[in-house]
Amino acid sequence: MADDDRALRERLAALEAEVQADADAQRARKAAALAKLRDQRVTQTAGGAPVVRNRALPGDEPARHRRVAERSDPEIGEDDHRRGADPLEDLGGGAGKIDIDKVSSGLKIAFYTTILALLLSAILVLLQNIVQRKEEGALNRAAQYCLKNLINRVYTGK
Repeated sequence: MADDDRALRERLAALEAEVQADADAQRARKAAALAKLRDQRVTQTAGGAPVVRNRALPGDEPARHRRVAERSDPEIGEDDHRRGADPLEDLGGGAGKIDIDKVSSGLKIAFYTTILALLLSAILVLLQNIVQRKEEGALNRAAQYCLKNLINRVYTGK
């Protein structure tokens, strides 16, 4: 019994070591891939090509998810160029402050455009319904004409 327990413990220790080695290898691959992406960004930015960031890489400062188009402009400082602009600057405040007037005016525009789109779609549905009714009426009249003038005359009744 003691030999079985010792063998199980040794096997468990070997499995734990194998899992730990796999996890370490995966972390190393991830770190290498992130380093390669950072090097590509630096190369693209240094070449003057715009870089569009869909999300921040782990370790980037600040690590917020955002879309920032960076260009190598001489008037942008190196620190601003690397991180991109603060997304709160568009809302009229920096350092975590938000201008409520700008936010409410943006929401007002969004609501107005939504109402306009809903009204226009309702008008289009109404027009589609009118056209569909006229089309069905024309098809019914054509079928009636064919039944009355053509089919009844050709039908012999055998």
